[in-house]
Amino acid sequence: MTGVYVRNFTNADILAFKTRANRDGYEPYNITTSTPYLYIIREAGGISTNAFVDGRNTDYGTNQYYNSNIGIETYLIELGYMSVDKDLTNLVQNSDNYMEAIAESIRSFYL
Repeated sequence: MTGVYVRNFTNADILAFKTRANRDGYEPYNITTSTPYLYIIREAGGISTNAFVDGRNTDYGTNQYYNSNIGIETYLIELGYMSVDKDLTNLVQNSDNYMEAIAESIRSFYL
């Protein structure tokens, strides 16, 4: 399955977020049970998910459920939350620096 899915927050979700916010000393998000919660379900490639493993490398088992010839290694980099004013301002004002730092990290790893 791939794609973006939506559901509403539950009372348990809201309580957990408020509890964490209070524990960590920040203002809880203004969410209700009618606030949409967006999420994705995706299998990304790599050794950790066995998405790319096709049996050619005997150090790893074969993933019998996926045509591994189309798998790729992926990473998710979270730089902040657009719903937090301070994070959003930082992202907008420093986007070039973020992009350069990410690119340099990738270059230094592969060179």
